[in-house]
Amino acid sequence: MAVTLTSGEITGSSNSCRAYVQFYWNGSSAVIRGQYNVSSVSTFGTGLYGINYTNAIGSSTYSIAGSARAS
Repeated sequence: MAVTLTSGEITGSSNSCRAYVQFYWNGSSAVIRGQYNVSSVSTFGTGLYGINYTNAIGSSTYSIAGSARAS
């Protein structure tokens, strides 16, 4: 089954993505560019971020993926 992203909503199977976020650091806070099921991004020091979910993921076993680039 294909997973479709439309206007910030993810539809598909029950194994679909539960949350995603794209953000950047503006020098004083994280600015969210796009998200699904993410209420905010916190910082815990240089390069350390926490993702705050709008709704619980619903499982204690999950995986994450990330990438970064220098501006």
